[in-house]
Amino acid sequence: MPRYQEKYQWLNIERKFGPWLDSEEFQMVETIRDYMQHHVKPRVWEFEAAFYGGNIDSAWDALTELNEPLVKMGLQRAGIPECYGGLGLSLPCRLAIAEEMARVDMAFTLLSGKAGWVSGTIFASQNEFLKKMIAEKVCSDDFWVGSVCFTEPQGGVNFEDITLQGRTGRVIASMNGDDYVLNGEKVFPGASGPADFFRRKGLKGHLGYLVVANTEVVPENRNCNTIGLFYVPPDAEGLSFSTPYKKMGVTLDINRGIYFDDVRIPKEYRVGGPGLDAELYYGTILAGCILGGACRLVGLASGLFDKAIENTSVREIEGRPLREYSLWAAIIGEMAEKIITARAAYMYAAYTIQHPEIYGKMWDEDGPRNLCSGVRDVAGQAFRWVSERTMDLCAAYGYTCESGVEKIIRDAQIAIISPGGAQRDKLDMALLYYRRNWIGKAK
Repeated sequence: MPRYQEKYQWLNIERKFGPWLDSEEFQMVETIRDYMQHHVKPRVWEFEAAFYGGNIDSAWDALTELNEPLVKMGLQRAGIPECYGGLGLSLPCRLAIAEEMARVDMAFTLLSGKAGWVSGTIFASQNEFLKKMIAEKVCSDDFWVGSVCFTEPQGGVNFEDITLQGRTGRVIASMNGDDYVLNGEKVFPGASGPADFFRRKGLKGHLGYLVVANTEVVPENRNCNTIGLFYVPPDAEGLSFSTPYKKMGVTLDINRGIYFDDVRIPKEYRVGGPGLDAELYYGTILAGCILGGACRLVGLASGLFDKAIENTSVREIEGRPLREYSLWAAIIGEMAEKIITARAAYMYAAYTIQHPEIYGKMWDEDGPRNLCSGVRDVAGQAFRWVSERTMDLCAAYGYTCESGVEKIIRDAQIAIISPGGAQRDKLDMALLYYRRNWIGKAK
């Protein structure tokens, strides 16, 4: 834990998240925060093996070793209802945990939460078959990863636009007897790849893929009711992958193109059933991903803030620490303002999700999912402002790889641009206030 935090009580968990968590949740967040600071933080460079030409297997071995205690603490089953063997922690608590984890390392945080993204969507559905199957895995003490697949080569941001009603999707799930058969291509999903890669010491395996697909072949006939959400096992016949993408950040997470060539799954693997899949997609997968990005951006900005305030306590001008001068102290104060404001914004969005009787359902055109987009944009702007000022305050030290500043800046970009990005976020926010109809006929 940074030295300055041992003195300043304002940074205690109770004060950071006081309005939103109860005493049990405070303890859970604090336990995970302390574990991340004392055990994971000293080893974050081990996750960068892929970026610096190292061994990806050794990087994943570090991930699995460090994640095992978190699984035993209950992190993987945090959002699963207690009646299925989970902890049933509130949404604000889970977001607070994600913030504290991202404050240390983005890649570690994302991969630790992949199974929760898959299982959380399934548990938002009414599919008891899949709930029981998934709960048996994620509510154990075994570490699992998973993947959600929605972006496609012809324009992922269009598929993420609720006003386009899935018209751009080209992955098709056709009914064949008692099975669905999937064909098409998805791009960018992680963690993805051959199932054998994910079977290693400390990692039980890949939980599987949640795939957003259309159930109608002709684009003109499509609407939200034709969107299907399907669970595909990681070793399904007909599933193949591209080589991993080379990325500027979060290199530990392996992203590939996924090809579906007559992938056959039983009808019970349709997550939502006709008429409900679109609600799960727009309300749970997208809104959950976007809000998760917001809280992680706050955590990443906090990680930079830690470095800035520590560095300015030892960097001196005329015998005084830099942060003692009013010019620099004002910059540090404004950094803190933006972080606290962004945190309050994502917690407010979580409150709206928990109160649909007031704010409507997440998948409504003017529902909380649009607010989540705006909140993510606020967090992204806050992060970029904080990152620039951190470079100003840390100067040449911040420019070195050893400082860790550039790593945080690289890793954060995925939370800003995916899914949809800042411009998509602003368009979503407009839907809170008026309906927009700009859909042209599909060609």
